Amino acid sequence: MKSIVFFNNKGGVGKTTLACNVVSYLTMHRNKRVLFVDADPQCNATQILLTEDEAEQIYAAGKSKSKTLYDYLSPVDNGEPQIDRAISPYLGTRNRFQTDLVPGHPKMSTKIALAKHGRISSVPMLAASVSRIGVVSSFQRWLTGMTL
Repeated sequence: MKSIVFFNNKGGVGKTTLACNVVSYLTMHRNKRVLFVDADPQCNATQILLTEDEAEQIYAAGKSKSKTLYDYLSPVDNGEPQIDRAISPYLGTRNRFQTDLVPGHPKMSTKIALAKHGRISSVPMLAASVSRIGVVSSFQRWLTGMTL
């Protein structure tokens, strides 16, 4: 399994566009199975990869069966010792880019902002759970045995 990460602190440099285009190329032209983890609180990649109706369903309060990245990380924010490791992404067979997706969630921006101002103490634990040991290993376990 290979991981590709797009990161830049500056906004507006094309990270989301580049990531979505690479994912599209890998899935549609190279026949690769890809898991896209949308860690951006703006969730633009989630909105690009899904139709408007699919994205609306994910964010509708209490109506979605699909979990977001925030849902997987929130146990740490609630005082639990680890993230939710029962990974069940939005499958590529259900979206137009044929890409498995862990949708982002706007709530991530609230937690990050509160942490920057020292108003909540659990966010450093939440942020730490995004480390390679936490989230990526959980996704690797989910992908084990699948043809990539």
